[in-house]
Amino acid sequence: MSDRISTLLEISTSLPQPQVIFIDAVGTLFGVRDSVGQIYSEIASKYGVNCAAEILNQHFYIY
Repeated sequence: MSDRISTLLEISTSLPQPQVIFIDAVGTLFGVRDSVGQIYSEIASKYGVNCAAEILNQHFYIY
């Protein structure tokens, strides 16, 4: 095994494993009937997180 591959393997195994991975496929893999903010707001409220859809819509494309 080359030194470069060995180094990459060492780096990948020494990094902490992610506990959550967020994937945003809206507009690329599928469409939604409501705004992105509305959908996220509805899902978040099921888990006790309350945020207005308008606020989520305003900030969605900033980051």
